[in-house]
Amino acid sequence: INEAYCSGYVRGRNYSAAGPACEKALGGAPTAQQYQTLAQVYFQPGAGRNLNKSIDYANRYLQASGGRDPGAHFLIGQAQHASGNYKAAA
Repeated sequence: INEAYCSGYVRGRNYSAAGPACEKALGGAPTAQQYQTLAQVYFQPGAGRNLNKSIDYANRYLQASGGRDPGAHFLIGQAQHASGNYKAAA
């Protein structure tokens, strides 16, 4: 049921509610797609923004998917820059 809430909150752009709902939907064996979704959800501006979680989930996504997604690498760099970690963002 948490997957339905996750999807609904994302579609409704309620990212502060989507993050926790999507995390609850992970279950025992998360997929690369679930990690990617969480990385993007936590990167969105607003009350639910959590750049550390965005970076963590993007790294998990890269590890689960083979590490060749340039969009995920870009998201990590943007999140590091937005959090003030300019050295890691470069």
